[in-house]
Amino acid sequence: MKCTSCGVELAENATSCPTCGAVVVVSATPTAPIAEKQTNVMAIVGFIISLVSLFWNGYFICSILAIIFSAVGLNKVKTANSGKGLAIAGLVIGIVGIVLSFVAASLLLRMFR
Repeated sequence: MKCTSCGVELAENATSCPTCGAVVVVSATPTAPIAEKQTNVMAIVGFIISLVSLFWNGYFICSILAIIFSAVGLNKVKTANSGKGLAIAGLVIGIVGIVLSFVAASLLLRMFR
């Protein structure tokens, strides 16, 4: 540690500089830098596509895409530390979209027989 006034090397427990007499201000323990929270884009995209799949699910494409994006987003939760809830919701809604599509397709087939 050095004196901020004259630059002389000081002992670790010094309260004043022995050369110039300046008071040494000891700062608190240094804080670790706060890590930036990364956005999990795949989880967000999977969730949005899963919501779209509830209203329009042409040939199951939206539900399948929602499941894929949400699964990738859930895998990225380990590195991004965010989006776990969105990824799980995207997976669940995507699966529900596929089930609803099968139910709707079977009902349409029965109507036209």
